[in-house]
Amino acid sequence: MTTINELAQLRDATIAHWTALAVSTAPIDHIGARKAATALAIELTGRTPRAVLVFASPREARLAAHHFKAQILAHDTQEESERQLRTRILSCLKRLASSTLSVRIAGAIDTAVVSAVRAAISAPVPMAVEVTPSQPRGKAEAAAAARALIAQLEAQAGTSLKSLTRARPVASLSRNVDLGFRHEMHNWLGLAAALDYMTARSPAAAIADPDATLTGAFTEVCAHVGNFWIYPDIVICCDRPQILHRDPEGRAHATDGPAIVYRDGFEVYASRGTHIPTRIHSRPAEITVAEIEQEASPEVRRVMLAKMGIDRYLAQSQAEKIDEDETGILWRRRRTERFRIGGWRSEMSRDRTLCFVEVVNGTPEPDGSYKHYYLRVPPNMQTAREAVAWTYGLSEPAYQPELRT
Repeated sequence: MTTINELAQLRDATIAHWTALAVSTAPIDHIGARKAATALAIELTGRTPRAVLVFASPREARLAAHHFKAQILAHDTQEESERQLRTRILSCLKRLASSTLSVRIAGAIDTAVVSAVRAAISAPVPMAVEVTPSQPRGKAEAAAAARALIAQLEAQAGTSLKSLTRARPVASLSRNVDLGFRHEMHNWLGLAAALDYMTARSPAAAIADPDATLTGAFTEVCAHVGNFWIYPDIVICCDRPQILHRDPEGRAHATDGPAIVYRDGFEVYASRGTHIPTRIHSRPAEITVAEIEQEASPEVRRVMLAKMGIDRYLAQSQAEKIDEDETGILWRRRRTERFRIGGWRSEMSRDRTLCFVEVVNGTPEPDGSYKHYYLRVPPNMQTAREAVAWTYGLSEPAYQPELRT
């Protein structure tokens, strides 16, 4: 009988292995990826896919998919394929979990594996992919880009695009493309890790399972690609990123550039694991007060404020100077947001007031000037001294600095 310590060691090894794959920046093996994806498609759909296409980034994958007929790469067909795959994997996991003698103990560790791997993996994996051309395309440029992409597709598929899709390809890449791709690789990797763990824990039961071939093909795909999307006739895969920056918590994060860079130059900006639209970094001068205040994500709002500059935000939002003394200046931007809950007819409101204290660095810059900083403080601050004291974790009476630095 496998002991609890042995199960725990197996759990830790599984988590380490699949987390390392999730954050890997090594280029994928295209031959191995195509072989694994083909095997998975056959097991899932019962037929060999017309083509397995491998691209350098999710952007390339989305733009390529835009050239296929909607009925082949329709969003609902992707959802149905994913639903079938997930259902069969979960059923297999349930059967394997019930095959052990100490079901209760093993089940607790199984749950720990799935949750730990998903938590570790979800942080570095980009959750959103935007496809926005760097500049508007003229008709000639768009047609040339389309021809180049079609040539790449046909080279990979080994046949003409027309015969592959039974459709006339779209000849323009000048507009944004949204195919509803969901970047759920962290969920797939979590399931693959659980399957890997269960298989190692109960090898005889895993081999005898009716979906053993499917689950084996699935774990192979997860180990070989950066992401994949499976349809009834076509499988689309993409490479891992070339560069991946993370914060100490393991989340995709970079302050001065892209957090993730793919081999075709596609970049994903992220802050503390939250996807940040590219334009916020590339065109900060275009950020407006209205955009910041209408943004739903607190992290995106924080980055927008930083890129716009607190001083500019306070000036353009006509923030109110509440108090000023030798410690600094207290600014407040009052704003109330109105919203409805469910089908309620009456509106409700919530306070979205922003408050900052402006302080001056006591050490001069090389040119003799003194740098100003804006620190976010709670909106109920009444004096500049109270706000500065709060940044030190002190009450206003307790804050008695002898020397400002």
